[in-house]
Amino acid sequence: MWYCKCPICRTEYEHNPKVCTCGFAGLISAQEFAPPHGGEEEQGKAELFSIFKFAKHVLYGKIEYRPTHIYEDHFEEYTLIDAASELRALAVVDRAGTPPTIARDGLFAFDRSVRALILNTNRAARLALDESMIECLLLGAAFEGFEDGKFHPYRPLRYLHVHGDNPHFTSENNVLFDKKQTRLIYYSPLKPEAAYTVPRSVKTLAAYSFRRPRYLKTLRLPKGICLEKNALWLDEESPISVEYY
Repeated sequence: MWYCKCPICRTEYEHNPKVCTCGFAGLISAQEFAPPHGGEEEQGKAELFSIFKFAKHVLYGKIEYRPTHIYEDHFEEYTLIDAASELRALAVVDRAGTPPTIARDGLFAFDRSVRALILNTNRAARLALDESMIECLLLGAAFEGFEDGKFHPYRPLRYLHVHGDNPHFTSENNVLFDKKQTRLIYYSPLKPEAAYTVPRSVKTLAAYSFRRPRYLKTLRLPKGICLEKNALWLDEESPISVEYY
């Protein structure tokens, strides 16, 4: 029997409708009790890329999507978001505004079904994604920063994108920078490229910015660049050649 299951809303179809009722396109049919065409790994990569594209459409308002239910504590000066209840692959936390909102440690930690997150709070703790299974992170236009200036997700990210109207951050090919690209904040560890050249405009590599990149073999850095503590957290079993230009 041929069937497909939407990775976003989990709806199952006996025949592929191409576009799910939730708006997700790119559904992949599979034959029950048989390996997927192209192998499970290749299908998994294709599905994750489709989830990332879908999340970008939601981020820019091209697809209407119901925000995630979140648990909040309200204070006079800010609203604290501790956790969220979400069974879909994409979680949308959109609570930026006045008073400011802060995503704290453990956001989504208890729900392992979420693979992509749109985070549009004002700020987030460094360990806001502690123990989560998120592979795609998208930062909204209102996101202002991480509370201690560091970003250290539990699970290696594959895709990372910042809304083009964000005045504080920018992203380029799944690498996170400050808006002026003088500080490299995070290199997605699951980027498939074997070599990466840090732009000459970058003056600082943030702490944990290169945390055990799985496929990276050669890293080129501008001469005189400043490395914060643990900026290069590399795997000793998979050495990386560091060159300066």
